[in-house]
Amino acid sequence: MHTSTNELVLKHPQEQENQNSQENRRNLRKIRWMILLGLITMAMFLIWFIDEDHIGYPPLFWLLTTALGFKLLRTLHEWYHYYAISIPEKPELKTPFTVDVLTTACPGEPHAMIVATLEAIQEMTYPHTTYLCDEGNDP
Repeated sequence: MHTSTNELVLKHPQEQENQNSQENRRNLRKIRWMILLGLITMAMFLIWFIDEDHIGYPPLFWLLTTALGFKLLRTLHEWYHYYAISIPEKPELKTPFTVDVLTTACPGEPHAMIVATLEAIQEMTYPHTTYLCDEGNDP
């Protein structure tokens, strides 16, 4: 979290966990509310759709109804799974991962630009190995 002076404000891990938990519960309530609204509007649409006045040519109507029914069942299946969605706990890392950083040096590029790029890579705080791919075979 940043303040107006761009200073980093660190929170206690327990406080951050409580805030995340409250936000997750709030998001779950939002999702469930949207599912409820979706179910209501889907029911209203189906009540309107099955009215006998909307059946023009029955074979085409039933083909459309079959395709629509399949789409609605797929949507209901998604909503069923979204209803009880949860955020899994972040597992502890057992392997210290590192990154390989590759940068190129082509003939004609300014030497200062290559040096600036390598210096910027050195300032990376994440564990990494740097490779300079020299396409000009310069020493």
